[in-house]
Amino acid sequence: MNAQQNAYVLPFGLHQVLELERISVSPTGEQRGQGADFYAFVFDLGQEDAVNAFGGTPTEAVAKVLSLLGKSYVLADANELNSDAAVAAIQFALDNGEGMSFLRLWNQGDFDVIRSEWPEAPEEVFIGADPLHKPSK
Repeated sequence: MNAQQNAYVLPFGLHQVLELERISVSPTGEQRGQGADFYAFVFDLGQEDAVNAFGGTPTEAVAKVLSLLGKSYVLADANELNSDAAVAAIQFALDNGEGMSFLRLWNQGDFDVIRSEWPEAPEEVFIGADPLHKPSK
């Protein structure tokens, strides 16, 4: 398993969790709204080491599996994510020769890589997008 120390931001970083933690998600076939619409699971070393959980959404099921694995995560309402950070990230990318690489990393939540490769990136690209960002002001 991945030894990542940063908290995952769900649902924003759901794709990262699935890839890095090797979690699979499937619909259960249960009636919608019963709280067990999706099944998330990960097999660590074999079937006997399986960790699994049910949830009303893929994000909810994955969050429960992360809890069972002792991994940290933050549930964020996608509507509450700061759109100003996205605008700042896009503007910075447009003004930068490596803009697409920057945006890919920003979209994947690889903020530590961004800080090391683009130290000139404005703080606004992190505010509201990076849950571990500590404002300088």
